Amino acid sequence: MNEGLAAFIHELVEDYFVRRDYQKLLGLLTDDFSFIGTGIKEVGHSGNIAEYFIRELEIYSGSFQVSEENCRVTMLTPGVALGLVTLCIESDPSSGLVVRMPMRFTVVLRRASGTWKVAHVHNSVPYQEQGEETYFNHDVARQNYHLLESVARKMAEKEVMQARLHDSLTGILNMEGFVKQAGEIIDQNPGLTFALMKFDINNFGYLNESYGYGVGDEILKDIAEHLDAACQENEVCGRVEKDNYAMLMVFHSKMETDRRMDELREELLGRELRERVQGISFTAGIYLVPPKSVESVKRMLDKALLAKQNLVRAPGGQSQYEYYTEEMEERHRYHTKLAELASAALLNGEFRLYIQPQVDLKTQCPVSGEALVRWVRPDGGIIMPDDFIPIFEKNDFIIQFDFYMLDVLCRQMRTWMDLGIALTPISINQSRRHLRSPDYIDRFCAVVDQYDIPHRYIAFELTESAFIQCGDVMLTLARELHRRGFLLAIDDFGTGYASLNLLGQLAADILKIDRSLLAGFEYSPRSKTILRKVVEMAQDTEMVSICEGVETREQADYLLELGCDEAQGYFYYRPMPAEQFETTILRRRQAGELLKN
Repeated sequence: MNEGLAAFIHELVEDYFVRRDYQKLLGLLTDDFSFIGTGIKEVGHSGNIAEYFIRELEIYSGSFQVSEENCRVTMLTPGVALGLVTLCIESDPSSGLVVRMPMRFTVVLRRASGTWKVAHVHNSVPYQEQGEETYFNHDVARQNYHLLESVARKMAEKEVMQARLHDSLTGILNMEGFVKQAGEIIDQNPGLTFALMKFDINNFGYLNESYGYGVGDEILKDIAEHLDAACQENEVCGRVEKDNYAMLMVFHSKMETDRRMDELREELLGRELRERVQGISFTAGIYLVPPKSVESVKRMLDKALLAKQNLVRAPGGQSQYEYYTEEMEERHRYHTKLAELASAALLNGEFRLYIQPQVDLKTQCPVSGEALVRWVRPDGGIIMPDDFIPIFEKNDFIIQFDFYMLDVLCRQMRTWMDLGIALTPISINQSRRHLRSPDYIDRFCAVVDQYDIPHRYIAFELTESAFIQCGDVMLTLARELHRRGFLLAIDDFGTGYASLNLLGQLAADILKIDRSLLAGFEYSPRSKTILRKVVEMAQDTEMVSICEGVETREQADYLLELGCDEAQGYFYYRPMPAEQFETTILRRRQAGELLKN
């Protein structure tokens, strides 16, 4: 039996080294085959052994000569045998690859259905410099072991460092690795100007939800591969967090950098993924690093981030970028100050309710309004929402702020009702960050019901960008609000986010047409056509159409001609304090006065 198995192992050796018949070898392996090779990571199983065979043939496709072969087989059980093999292999000198190497194998064989197969192979290469005369000399052996221990420690430290500095998913540098390597490049090239770019993927959370996290990981890896390929001499890139990437580029001119950014915009993904996943784009900030800069790389990344945050997401999700300027730093300090003052301002009642009337285009009478806010400082200075709302969104103060302003609105409406003043519907905006809270709708209704405000007098404004980022959760919220009697308004229609698909899914009451569709319609037949079609669509779906940003008589007349229902803008009324809305709009409306501009 042992002699037969020894012959079987000899055939394995011949197939592997001499004939290189890997196809035959695959048929002699068990389904749970495993192996350990001489490489650091050369550990595998039946699932990837074919890949190893392919790699070996790519490295060397010739055959080997086998000499000094010796095999000893031991039967462990009637169905399991252990083979110990020693041999020496030599490559064909004519191949240009000169290899002569002693090798040792442990081969585990298993018998199944009358046939012996290979269950496990362990390959090792003897340490040639340690012969018997040195192994049995304790001093020499001890010295050799210390040498091996030192080498192994250095190899392990190097591998740990490599793992620590690289992103495990994409293989490119992580934040620590990028900071380290970018800093070294800048220090070693004091005469060069660099551009440090940081970007993130627009709506990446939505992409994960729509295509699955597996595709999301493919996107991250593909971007890393293309970014790494774009790096030139003295340049480096990294995935610094989640879907955020950074790249240090040599700066020759703004025109050259813009050209490279355009290339990146076009080649962010490979063709295969571009065909599968639509709408991949990025928002980036660029900081120009002056020669001999002593700033830390993390500080440079912060400045690139400031430039990125200075951008408003482009309609339609196009890739875009911005260069850092000192004014952005000043604005950041201003925003930080506002964030620090916000809580005290809330307690002091500095956030005032403003309302902008919405006018019926046929009667020229105000019929509804939009609730807005102004931050009125103790010195009388007014801070506009565009300055503080984005800050509140970032630090989650927006949750407390939204409920505060809802309470202010409902309390004011209750006062009007108690005075016998007829209400008009008032639309409000609330942050999508509320969607994290499962009891948000109940809390919202509790505030409204505390003041006994009929739900039909409050219109909840929704934007399609919220649906893009929050998906089914936002749709569920909208339907529940509608079920509870609130009006639903689709805001900013025409900005590039809104879609016919949303109109089909959601039975909204109001369609608010963004001012961008109205601007310049006098000179653009295309704009006129789009505006007309949007109004017709609102009519066909039985929605009230309200056009925002009306500033001229010509605009108002054209909207009336199209059949648009209502208008909102400076041509009629600017946003006004709630007290002025009462006297100028509600009381005069109740008195039956015809309000015309």
